[in-house]
Order: sequence, then structure tokens, then C-alpha cells
Amino acid sequence: MRLMNKEQFATLLKLSKTAPWIVDKDEALTSLLFDDCNNENSRDLVIDLLTRFNYWSREQYANELRNLAESVARDTRLTPQTTQIVGMAADESSDSSHLILYGLKMAFRNQGWTGYGEVNQFAKSYQKYKQNNDYKDIVLVDEFIGSGQTVISRVKEIRRIFDYAKVDGYRIIVKVLVSSSVGLEAIRKQGIEVDANLVINKGISDYYPPNEVQSKIEIMRELESILAPQIGPVPLPSLGYGSCESLYMRQEGNTPNCVFPFFWWPQYQDGARRNLIMERA
Repeated sequence: MRLMNKEQFATLLKLSKTAPWIVDKDEALTSLLFDDCNNENSRDLVIDLLTRFNYWSREQYANELRNLAESVARDTRLTPQTTQIVGMAADESSDSSHLILYGLKMAFRNQGWTGYGEVNQFAKSYQKYKQNNDYKDIVLVDEFIGSGQTVISRVKEIRRIFDYAKVDGYRIIVKVLVSSSVGLEAIRKQGIEVDANLVINKGISDYYPPNEVQSKIEIMRELESILAPQIGPVPLPSLGYGSCESLYMRQEGNTPNCVFPFFWWPQYQDGARRNLIMERA
């Protein structure tokens, strides 16, 4: 185990009180703050971002799933007999929307909201409709919206399929647990109805005074400069994919790529592996 000096210990102790989820990540946190951050300004920025992270425990995640189910069940336009709950996934590969679909089963059952159609791939929503022509209300679900482009493309394709089949009166609603404000705005500009339990603003640009934002961004970009610019075919998503600057993760979850990559990008510029406080598969 790495030995800490008095200053390092005091810093970690103070941070553990404001961000208790980080307590069991002491070695990774020490590396992040005292190896990767080479000056006080960068260290202060990282500590501030960590204290403002939206971290969901297992219990909070389960509670938010119940809240999502309630938002569907109390929508007077929707009934189980006319609604299909559709995962955002494009294929059978494991996906966060599959986890949401599975979690909603019990949440809906406990509210007596049963009999709805369930679809684990967005493009199969038309097949579900053909099985039952009452399923004209399509509720697309997922855990997290980042830039919003995935949602926009999914809705566009569903509309194309239903319009080509000359289906009238169908409705598409998007409901997720968490969304960046960037993604939510982009989706709504396309005339898509979307709702999120939690909307998170940009961690730097929407938080600091305007006269400080650029200097904070430059500090973060300097921190990113020690990271590998690309891993395989995947380029480093500076400031998070779509420049979302997101601060969200959940216990045992897959960190979204819209989160600042400084917290989860697995390699240094020289190819060495990093000791991470967040993981992304």
C-alpha cells in the first residue's frame, strides 16, 4: 500500500466526508490526485468535480426505477393495453436498456400496471405492433442520455418504419433515468417528447462563473493530455462524449462515456494502465 504524507491524508479524509462513495478507492484516488494532478489548481478542480458527482447507490437506482415506472403509469394517455415499453438497444448485445427493461418488470407489477408489450430492441417495435395493433404508444427507455444523438436516430428510424407502413396515431415517448442537459435540449429541438428523472448540467461550463470557465476547461484539457489519445478505434472523448462534461455514475454500473474521461480512461499516453476510480467496459 502506498504511504501518504500528512497533507495527502488530510485531503483524502476531507474528500471522503463530502463524497463517501469514494472511501474504498483510496489507492486509485491517491494516484489520481497526487500523480495525475501535478499542481494545486488541477487538484482543486478534480476534488471539486468529485464532490459534485451524482453517484447512485444500488438502493437509489432501484428507487429511481420505481419513479420511472410511476411516471409511465400515471401518464393518463397511456394504458398497459396500448403501450409497448421498448429498450433503446440496437441488437442483442448487452445494453443498459436491457437492464432497465428487466428492472421495470417488478416496478410495474407492484403498481398493478401489467399487460404492456415489452421489446428489447428499438427496431422491433413495429413487429410488436403487428402482433397487437393496439400497441401504438411506444415508450423508449434507457438509463442515460449523453449527447442525445442515439435517441434522435432511434426515434427517426421508428418513425420511418411506422410511416412507411402507413400506421396512423402512434406516439413515441422517451423516458430515462438520467440525461445531460445537452442531450435533453438536442432531443427536444427535434420535437421528440423526452423526460428524465435527473437532468445534469455540464460540470464545468454550467457551474463556474463565466470568467472562470475557460481557465477550468484548459486545466481539464491539460489533465487529459497525459492520457492515450486513442485506444484501438476509439478516440479520447475530450470533456466527455459530445463535450457533455457529465458527472454521473452508479454503484456497479458502467460509467457513461459522457463523463470526463480523466476519471475513467484506462491508459496513459505511454500505454501504461491507470489505477481508476471509475470503470467503463
